[in-house]
Amino acid sequence: MICKNCSAQIPDGSKFCTVCGHKIVVEPFVAPKPQQPPQTEPTQVPLQAQHMQTPPQTQPTQVPSQAPYTQIPPQVQQGQVPPYNLNDAQQQTVSKNPALDAPLTVLDFFLMSLLSFVPIIGFIFLLIWAFSGNTNINRKNYARAALIWILVSIGLVILLSIIGGGILNSMM
Repeated sequence: MICKNCSAQIPDGSKFCTVCGHKIVVEPFVAPKPQQPPQTEPTQVPLQAQHMQTPPQTQPTQVPSQAPYTQIPPQVQQGQVPPYNLNDAQQQTVSKNPALDAPLTVLDFFLMSLLSFVPIIGFIFLLIWAFSGNTNINRKNYARAALIWILVSIGLVILLSIIGGGILNSMM
């Protein structure tokens, strides 16, 4: 059986989905009976009216309605169970380059910190790491956090110098 909520393969006769917990409602499938048009005897039409006669209208044949979710999704056919019902925003994206998602070692973090403490060169490296498209995601996040701390520090220095200058100015 296939769960209508998450499309997961579940054992036949289950009352609840083993993946998402959705209650399974079994709807019996009733095959529709084919409709046959009523048999009518041909009538004699005068020769004058034969060219004006419209062809007999037939009733449209009804296509038997299929039960919903009768097709098995390809990932279930391959033995892969799809994830829970996640929105597109909640689904994780898979990177095309796994080296960009590899975790950094302690030595990498140590060397990045050491290099970022060098006054001008460190700031340049932080800018490159933070805004480069071909940088490890962990290095990029570290550089962005360091740049935010630098901006906060500069803002605090400016604020404290204004307050301190006002206090010194009022004392004189």
